[in-house]
Amino acid sequence: MFEIIINQSVGPFMLGQHIENYITNYHFEFTAKQSEHEDWDCYSYGEGVISIYTKQGIIESIACRTDCYLSNYFLIDADMDDFLSTFKIDKQALQKDTVFVYDDISQDVYEVDELGMQIWVDNDNKIVTVFVSPQDPE
Repeated sequence: MFEIIINQSVGPFMLGQHIENYITNYHFEFTAKQSEHEDWDCYSYGEGVISIYTKQGIIESIACRTDCYLSNYFLIDADMDDFLSTFKIDKQALQKDTVFVYDDISQDVYEVDELGMQIWVDNDNKIVTVFVSPQDPE
């Protein structure tokens, strides 16, 4: 289980920390950025359950694909509308994009800035991935 702390962490992995702080205690699968146009290297943990994106070794974003929760609310497979209602977020105020993840399968991507999260939702309105990032300075 991985607890999300808004703008701070997913489980033991802290945003803004160097990935080297975790290398000796966790077994990661490393994927280097594939070109100079990509910004991040990726460290996957638990067969892709958690993906940690780094820039020059600093954790910039963390993706959670299972077993993550926010304030005792389990996110993955939760209904998006129920999540929004629980956290009192206006769906109409969110930026939404649609991304094709496979040839004919799309997911909606919501920017939930007040929680520092990007939430990916499948065609059944179920949350499938949550990205946690630090809040942008304004």
